[in-house]
Amino acid sequence: MKIVLTENQYKSIILEETNGIDSFIDELLIAYPRLEPHIDLVKKFIEESNCQDIEFGNFKFPASGISLHNKVVINKRILQNTLENTLFVIFHEVAHQYQYKKYGSSMMHRFYVGEVDMDEAVRFLKYTENVADQFGLRKCREFVKLGLLTKEYVPKMGGYDNYSDLMFVNYLNTLRNKIEESGETDDEKISESLYNWAIVKL
Repeated sequence: MKIVLTENQYKSIILEETNGIDSFIDELLIAYPRLEPHIDLVKKFIEESNCQDIEFGNFKFPASGISLHNKVVINKRILQNTLENTLFVIFHEVAHQYQYKKYGSSMMHRFYVGEVDMDEAVRFLKYTENVADQFGLRKCREFVKLGLLTKEYVPKMGGYDNYSDLMFVNYLNTLRNKIEESGETDDEKISESLYNWAIVKL
């Protein structure tokens, strides 16, 4: 007997549930109750990225979020911002999960552990950050059309548009130094090390 699956049925089988997503959505709705009619679209976007884990966290340094190959953490402080800004940050960080799915965690980490020369690493990092910015802006504009977001409050440009090459070099050097200090080479251990470096444990 031949069994034919719809696209949605196929996706539900191959995609694992994102750990922490229900708590993440609850916190988002507490901060922005007007998001509720469209919350399923936000949840769907996160789940289809193959994001394994998502949460709000307290950061040890100024950052809106961090996207590791197995986890997305959004700074709790952004829940004090406009919904437009908060969704942009979430869409940007989750966009990196689509990149991990496309390139693989090992390839992405090669740029962070120093296996690729700095010039090439900067080009790649600039590209992935700018793509994530543009993706986040496009997603926000979709929600403007749905009447959820106000066009005037949506960021006009991504956060990395004004980053110089030197700023990317400094960022990469910081990451590479932290990874070298940890002594880790395994993808999972590298992510765990970066998580512990960035997030305040309560």
